[in-house]
Amino acid sequence: MRPHLLAPLAAAAAVLLAAAPAGAATWTPPTTVSAPHTFVSPLRAAASGNGSVVLDWGFQDGVGTGATGGARGASLLPGQSAFGPERTLPGATTQLAPNAVRAVAALQQSGLDRAGRRVRLAVAFGSLQGPFAGAPNGPFLGTPRRVATDDVAFVPSLAMGSNGSGLLAWIARASGNRRLVKVSLRGPGGRFGTPSIIAGTGRANSIVAAVGARGERVVAFERGGRLLARLRSVGHNWGSIQDLGAVAAGTENDLAALIGGAGRATIVDVHRQLSEGGTTGPLLVDAWVRPAGASRFRAAQRLESGGQVQSSAPALVALGQRGALLAWLGTDPASQGTAGGPGRRVNVSLMDEATARFGAPQALSAPGEAAAGVGAASNGSDAVVSWIRLAPTSDTSGQVLASLRLGGAAAFSPAEVVSPPENASATAPGFVPVTGGGRPFVAWTARPGGEGPGIPLAQIQTLVRVARREP
Repeated sequence: MRPHLLAPLAAAAAVLLAAAPAGAATWTPPTTVSAPHTFVSPLRAAASGNGSVVLDWGFQDGVGTGATGGARGASLLPGQSAFGPERTLPGATTQLAPNAVRAVAALQQSGLDRAGRRVRLAVAFGSLQGPFAGAPNGPFLGTPRRVATDDVAFVPSLAMGSNGSGLLAWIARASGNRRLVKVSLRGPGGRFGTPSIIAGTGRANSIVAAVGARGERVVAFERGGRLLARLRSVGHNWGSIQDLGAVAAGTENDLAALIGGAGRATIVDVHRQLSEGGTTGPLLVDAWVRPAGASRFRAAQRLESGGQVQSSAPALVALGQRGALLAWLGTDPASQGTAGGPGRRVNVSLMDEATARFGAPQALSAPGEAAAGVGAASNGSDAVVSWIRLAPTSDTSGQVLASLRLGGAAAFSPAEVVSPPENASATAPGFVPVTGGGRPFVAWTARPGGEGPGIPLAQIQTLVRVARREP
């Protein structure tokens, strides 16, 4: 993709593509919602309480000492079927979390603010649309507000509940070898408050946070090879630290957390322990559930103990009234491997609403087709899982596929092709707001102009693209 094509691409971002013929189950041709960049990562999609959807992504232009970077976002509002134009976000944005038509961003910064004070961690409030009916789509963010001046280790975790409650959790370096777990809370309609320490000893790693619809909160983190969690019920203080069990030591854990209907809390850990000698253990996927009304998490439910495949972040979303959907990249017994090693397949497991236990994993990707970039989204009892089917010569990019569970179906559909083979490398699915039909969409990062040894790095252009399923 060359710069002289930017104008038509920008115009296409806000245009609704023609619908597919009646009765056809197809995906619209891709539209482009970003300017081209050298690299785009990460890419995220999040839905708000009124069904609005926001995409946000980080980018880098150029390489070496002259490289520049930043963050962008685009929103899709009720009554619309296409994302609006991309908007500039503060360059230090690490996560964007919408709430109704509000947007909240976490920023991990360095340097000084306008008052000359050191800034390490901040939040910014804004909106997903302009101040009047028919105004352009956002997201628009205001001036960042400082939360903490800690020396923050790793990326913080921001979570927002549909009632406006918020939770920002992070790991702060302290004296000696300690790493503390800190949080800042927001009540509905308020600000993020003074930070407090919820774990003040040891060396914490790999943090994740979640907030429920009524304002319930949970934080999970690794310390000393154990997964620890703290819960805070509505109207109560933080409960005691719960030791959930053994996980990988250090930063080898990929975590996800969810508080669903009636306050049911779920934490998932995917890891493969790397030893000091360079050997690795099997891929392990564990889930812990705290049933509604219970004070503690139940024992772990192991969903996979697989082979020597690389671990990656799972996708955990609510499903139905009190259920959940978990998707991850697991061991593929039929894999012939990729350029980077053994291939992985897309597994999904559904939580039974009555028992709060996950069912047997189901494979969504075809045997022998190595997968990457898994994502998931839900809309009530409907769900979409997306992933990258890797090209035979690559372990990072390929073609976008998706599998759907719509209209109360008991099982997921066979995999559907979403994109052309355009060197896609990450996916972020979601649903068009209900007033726009509630149809699934998938966003992804792609290099339609190609990549690899034949194209100089300075000429590589990565785009954020979107397709919607019709009908």
